[in-house]
Amino acid sequence: MTEIYQSLIVRAKKKKRVNALIDTGATTTYIRPDIAKTIGAEKMNKIRVELGEKGKFMEGWETFFGINVRKISEGTKGIISNITEELVVGADFLQKRNVVLDFKTHKMKIKRLSIRKMPRL
Repeated sequence: MTEIYQSLIVRAKKKKRVNALIDTGATTTYIRPDIAKTIGAEKMNKIRVELGEKGKFMEGWETFFGINVRKISEGTKGIISNITEELVVGADFLQKRNVVLDFKTHKMKIKRLSIRKMPRL
C-alpha cells in the first residue's frame, strides 16, 4: 500500500509546517518531541500506549495542539512520543473530522457537515 504524506501546519503557541504521515491504522495521533517543543505544545499526562504487536508498549505524554488542513484549523489531542515521522495523523483525528483521503491524488480533505434547515410546518 502506498503511504500518504501531507505537508500540514501544526500549532500551539507557535506554528510549524511538517511532513505528516497519514496513518489510517494508527488509533492515535503522534507528534515527535522536537516538533512539540518547537510549537510549544505542553506535556500533560504521562501514558503508555499498547502497540499493534501484543505486549509492545510506547511511552509518551498526552498533549493538545492544532492541525491546519488547507484553510481549516482543527484542535486535537495527541501523544508526544519518540517516533521517526514529524507527525503521524491517526484514525482518531481522521474519523472525528470526517476526513476524506484520495489515494489516487494523495490528498486529504476535511468534509464539513452541512446542516439542512428544517422545513416549516
